[in-house]
Amino acid sequence: MAEVNSTPFFDITIDASTKESLNQGCIEVLSHVRPDWPSGEVQLKIFTDGLTNKLVGGWHGDKKDLVLIRIYGEDTDKFIDRDREKKNMKMMELGGCGSKLYAAFKNGLSYEFVHGKVLEPSMLFDPQIYREVAKCLAKMHKVKIEASSVSMWNFLEKLLKLYPDNFSDINKQKLLKENLFSLDELNEEVSFLRERLADVKSPVVFCHNDGMPANMVLKEDETVALIDLEYGGPNHAAYDLANLFNEYIGCDEFLDYKRNYPNEYLMKDWISSYLAEFNGQEPTKDSISELYEEVVKFSLCGHLIWSIWAVIQAVNSQIEFDYMDYARQRVEQYKFVKNKM
Repeated sequence: MAEVNSTPFFDITIDASTKESLNQGCIEVLSHVRPDWPSGEVQLKIFTDGLTNKLVGGWHGDKKDLVLIRIYGEDTDKFIDRDREKKNMKMMELGGCGSKLYAAFKNGLSYEFVHGKVLEPSMLFDPQIYREVAKCLAKMHKVKIEASSVSMWNFLEKLLKLYPDNFSDINKQKLLKENLFSLDELNEEVSFLRERLADVKSPVVFCHNDGMPANMVLKEDETVALIDLEYGGPNHAAYDLANLFNEYIGCDEFLDYKRNYPNEYLMKDWISSYLAEFNGQEPTKDSISELYEEVVKFSLCGHLIWSIWAVIQAVNSQIEFDYMDYARQRVEQYKFVKNKM
């Protein structure tokens, strides 16, 4: 797979601590990616949707050739395999499912901007849009991959090793002790999930693993593209669907599951479009119901994973976001769903 290993690498580290140093670093990267752009005429825009990294777009003249520069979040390489991420992006690009990867640098990537509208949670209730999302995810799941272990468990193991025992911040420490799981309790929950999911039939495919609205783009031809593959890897297909449905809630301060979590009708209609694309034929009612039941089982995993991730982000991230309260709400939903089973 020579194409996967052919990504140019630049010995550049972008300091994202101030806007001035961030802009300066992005201009330096763009001088290599687009050497014909006069540095004094390049325009930059900082995007604010991400919760893991910082993202900047750069262009000269026409925005049609807008180049994205992603600066990795602090210490995220401890739980994200950045080499695998580059391979994922190249693999999706070669398979016609992803944006072009232009280059890598010491603490980030530069790649193609997919033109269109980034989805908002409310848009995911539009049947025309969510059916396109389902087709897009099915196409991604059909990309051939080498046999590998399920990334969900590997990711969880990495996160557990980074889970903090305590915080110096009094408010964070109080929330950790009173509302979140301890490390021992987390290990018990992971064991519970492993046992519960030991006999699932869902195939292991290439999964996005972070199907939130901010990672979906409605293109001009009204199809949908999935972007940002840093968490991508082999996983059970049902996990990817379950995680995507969990993300219908969005990332606002209050995660309103009662109002915004999709109902059974929507999920089964979504699954019908997904299976039709994945299998190349209209699904039976039984196959839809079977996948729906597996998706429900996997919904617990996403809540636990992203609650742990959020606590770790609360230690390291420079992004302004209340990770601890986000973790609290994901833990509450985890317990709620588990008690209903």
